[in-house]
Amino acid sequence: MIEIKNLSITYGEHTIVDDVTLTVKKGEKVGIVGESGSGKSITALSVVKLLPEHLKVNGTVKVNGRNIYAVSEKELNKKIRWKTVSVIFQDPSSALNPLLKIGVQIEEAIVYHESRPSSVREKTISLLKKAAIADAEIKYNSYPHQLSGGLKQRVMIAMAIACNPDFIIADEPTTALDKKTEKEILNLLNDLVNRQNTGLLFISHDFEIISEITDRVYVMYAGYIMESGKTADVLKNPLHPYTKGLIACIPKVKGTGKRKLPVLPGHVPDIKSRPSGCPFHPRCERADNICRKKLPEITNINDREVRCFFPVQS
Repeated sequence: MIEIKNLSITYGEHTIVDDVTLTVKKGEKVGIVGESGSGKSITALSVVKLLPEHLKVNGTVKVNGRNIYAVSEKELNKKIRWKTVSVIFQDPSSALNPLLKIGVQIEEAIVYHESRPSSVREKTISLLKKAAIADAEIKYNSYPHQLSGGLKQRVMIAMAIACNPDFIIADEPTTALDKKTEKEILNLLNDLVNRQNTGLLFISHDFEIISEITDRVYVMYAGYIMESGKTADVLKNPLHPYTKGLIACIPKVKGTGKRKLPVLPGHVPDIKSRPSGCPFHPRCERADNICRKKLPEITNINDREVRCFFPVQS
């Protein structure tokens, strides 16, 4: 299990992420959703200790019971990264080496963690086929620039499952893809994690995507978890005003006539100008004096958690 408890990440005197607690079990699909700048990716990358060195980390991050920040870099590379937890990065064009054929890049992960198997080429081609890449034998010898964005993301998925990890972190893997390709990637990920009983931590700014692929969701804003629960319950009855605003922004396909797409006024505060009290209060219609002065604690409502003095009640 991935366990993050009371995580805080700071840059000098500025707090980027604060008091974050979340879990992901094997076979479970968990989402983190929020606008850009909410702290989603940096929280996820703390799981594999891929944060810049100038950031200070407090709290506990465990994978299968082991404290990641008490493990040596050598052991992280050999036993944790790719072997136990793999990452699908947001931009495959920057994650893939443009000078190496994709087959070689996937094989590097296999060889490093398994010692050189005699059938490494066959295994790599099999992985490409699992990632729904047609003509896998041909694509094996392709360079990244010869592939479309959707194919490069499939290569990243093949690489992520190469060492049969217990968990996959997918950091906005459908960004910049068209809707058809996005759907194909989501279906592929869903099928792979179900088939291999892999735990999935899926990062997105899009609640519509989160609703399609996750069982549970954590809603982040300005470095804090604002709400968490089963995805279906959160969608049906959001408790935090921020969650309600995000869900309202999901485009409605059905219906007749034109309508103006709702937007959340304002923006996520910069870490250097975070407001006092609840960080969402400048954008919240329900905010009161206490919201401006005090950070609300996490409270439990019907097996859900919410950080709000005045949760929305249906």
